[in-house]
Amino acid sequence: MNQKSLKPLIRFKGFTETWKERKLGDSVILNRFPQISAEDLAALNTGHGDVTLLPSSRNYDWKCDSKNIDQLLINDAEIITVGRARNANTKYSEGPFIASQSHIIESFDKSKLNVKFLYYFISLHEKGFYSAESTYPMFTKMDFDDLRLKHPKDVREQENITQLLDFIDSLITLYQRKYESLSNIKKALLEKMFPNDSQAKPEIRFKGFTKSWEQCKFSDIADLKRGLTYNPINLRNIGVRVLRSSNINGEYFRLNDDDVFVSEECINIPFLKNGDILITAANGSSRLIGKHAIVSGIRDNSTVHGGFMFAVTTRNSAFLNASMSSLWYRRFIELYVAGGNGAIGNISKSDLGDAVLLIPNDKEQKRIGKMFEQLDSLINLYHCKYEKLKIIKQSLLEKMLI
Repeated sequence: MNQKSLKPLIRFKGFTETWKERKLGDSVILNRFPQISAEDLAALNTGHGDVTLLPSSRNYDWKCDSKNIDQLLINDAEIITVGRARNANTKYSEGPFIASQSHIIESFDKSKLNVKFLYYFISLHEKGFYSAESTYPMFTKMDFDDLRLKHPKDVREQENITQLLDFIDSLITLYQRKYESLSNIKKALLEKMFPNDSQAKPEIRFKGFTKSWEQCKFSDIADLKRGLTYNPINLRNIGVRVLRSSNINGEYFRLNDDDVFVSEECINIPFLKNGDILITAANGSSRLIGKHAIVSGIRDNSTVHGGFMFAVTTRNSAFLNASMSSLWYRRFIELYVAGGNGAIGNISKSDLGDAVLLIPNDKEQKRIGKMFEQLDSLINLYHCKYEKLKIIKQSLLEKMLI
């Protein structure tokens, strides 16, 4: 940000003029819409077509129908909704829709101010609307009106900025949908390709496999190892990396910039290898206990797992890792994870070792494991692209706007 010159850090070629600055309230009219009453909601019925109720507390719009909503209906082609609380973000929408319990930006001179530029400007500064001291943070119309609006005089520059940000938004949406779609496919395959309690065969199999799966204990097919216990005096800036729960992102393994390193002299457990499965065995948050991922991208004799983690060595790690996302493992976590009421939850090594699961022959394990490994790779790819694009967008907002 360059406040002195009122020029952003990054600009499109050909634009050099200083930006204008004024109070947002001098350019924009902000009105408050009341909460829709129970009577109004009861009047919503079929016959009017799809109408969006704004703001939506969900990640999708609530669609409703009504014949008698003329007084509530807003037909403007473009509108910006500013949420009431910290978790209700600024939203750009296209009508028709009904507004309820929100602030609506109703009018401004669109020949001088691009509506999407205004939306992105407010999105960048919206955190300043809310008081950190309030238990239910809200912003007032006065707070909004006093916000310093900074924008280029030339509407063409505003349009160029919004077109770029719109393009980034479209990519973010694309990769998010691909990630969600593949995640749903994986969930369905896990349910169909691993048998439930009453079956000895899954519903879906690769061609050529017909034999029943066999019961075994977890310890029959996997070597389960506890992690390293170390002291603060063992910490080093450079040394042996110690993996923790934060190295498992969802069901995917990652190395972090803030990983812990210790001196090699304190290592008294085997080093991890690529292909081992890392499991969170204990954590203050019960929802994190049991999460798992296949270790990858580490150098030989460079990495161990910490004391709150388990490491699993098995012949077909891709199969076992996928199996641990199926029903038997979820039930095991529900039944055997101790903790709660502020205590650190944990998985007992003996309990996990004694857990019973169904497995096919070695050849079918490899086929199933390879398929889920490839699917996981795609899911992780789209998730990473999605996350990186969000970072890129935020950087552009901060450098192309003031």
